[in-house]
Amino acid sequence: MLLAACVNDHAVARHLDGPDIAEVSLGEVLTVLNWYPVSALEGSGAPAGTGGEECAELLHAFGTAEFDAARNAVHETLKGHLADGGPHTRITDRRQALRGIRI
Repeated sequence: MLLAACVNDHAVARHLDGPDIAEVSLGEVLTVLNWYPVSALEGSGAPAGTGGEECAELLHAFGTAEFDAARNAVHETLKGHLADGGPHTRITDRRQALRGIRI
């Protein structure tokens, strides 16, 4: 959910919607994760049943080891994709690999 919130945050900032979200750069998502993950979670707009509860749990856990562990897992995943695909890697470039993420 943290990854999804960061992707959503950047997609909204770039006025991307639907399939165009796949054009978001993973490097830009990493920036959101590093600098303002709380803002991304707060702005996710995920309703109950589609991630809203998870966003609330992550927000409540901010500043704890649990949140740090989730953030580090997403960070390492994104770094791995960027290392494999280069600094301009987009979601669409890593679609198959990103589908397998389980945190």
